[in-house]
Amino acid sequence: MSDMFPIERSSLYLTHLAEEQELAKLKWIESEKAGYDIGIYRARWLWLTRHRAAWVSGQRHQNRGAQS
Repeated sequence: MSDMFPIERSSLYLTHLAEEQELAKLKWIESEKAGYDIGIYRARWLWLTRHRAAWVSGQRHQNRGAQS
């Protein structure tokens, strides 16, 4: 069945990959500011509490524009 709908084309999977890229960027930026590696758990907490809601909203807006 996986041949019928490869996960690589799933919008959920592609959104997950995009979010992970944003998380990696945030981790790098915040680690540079702190002067040490803040770690993935701290970076994920920062992402969830400070940035994810706006990012998701932007993704939805961007997807609506692409569909029009």
